[in-house]
Amino acid sequence: MIKFADYNDREQIKDLWHICFKDEYSYINCFLDNIFTENNCIVYLNDDGKIISQLFLIDGSLKTEKGVFKSYYLYAACSHPDFRKRGIMGQLIDYSKKYALENGYRYICLVPAAEHLFDYYSRFSFIPFFRKAVTQFTRNELSNICKNTDIIATESDFPIEEIRNKFLTNKPYFIHSKNTLDYAVLENRNNNGKLITAGNAYAFINTEEDCCDIYEICVDEKSLAGLIKAILNETDCENYVFQSPSDSFIVCSGSKIIINGMILAPDKNAEELIENIESAYLGLVFD
Repeated sequence: MIKFADYNDREQIKDLWHICFKDEYSYINCFLDNIFTENNCIVYLNDDGKIISQLFLIDGSLKTEKGVFKSYYLYAACSHPDFRKRGIMGQLIDYSKKYALENGYRYICLVPAAEHLFDYYSRFSFIPFFRKAVTQFTRNELSNICKNTDIIATESDFPIEEIRNKFLTNKPYFIHSKNTLDYAVLENRNNNGKLITAGNAYAFINTEEDCCDIYEICVDEKSLAGLIKAILNETDCENYVFQSPSDSFIVCSGSKIIINGMILAPDKNAEELIENIESAYLGLVFD
């Protein structure tokens, strides 16, 4: 049986998530507290009424030059190890596709957690669509960019949603809701990351050993030096990896362009609306 989960299913959802992804319950609880509703988690129940497969459809939109289209970000899809390879996840995806069509959602987007999953999701008509650039700098290189720059003061209530949408407005991209962005800030903080801001620019960062991963950056050329200065002041790493839209001005000859996300268009009309898009940006992928 397939249905939308309700709040009485929360404990089963947590347990299945923990079994499949090995995440700490504190992480799962934080996600459920901030994202889970009774209309965004689709579950499959076995004959005993136990949840054995589930996925989340997180509300958002896809912006293209042809308009803004209600879309879902599919996240945390999993099946209990004892019930895999039985076509259950495929049934959940088909149910999601039908539900999206019936409720005016044009696309379902996702980021495969591993390379082999691109082939898996392609079975259900997902196609590669989202790209990002990965560009590496040394601390010395970044220091040279901002050596004559002062840090720009930032208002305490930083408008991430406004800044993000303004920065990305001229490119195809996935619009995360304010609630999702608020959760992204919380998740980042809980994972010992930081949100670095400077003027009208920001960067989500996480550090591990001697490397700083800037996994989303929204900044224009005028504000870049100030934001880099702020990042360097908050970190002491020797290597910095910037993840950005594939057409960002940060991209250089040493950058790598990576396909990191897929999209499902539930009908022919939706397919035609995106058929000429060469590069779209998703960003802020949950860990």
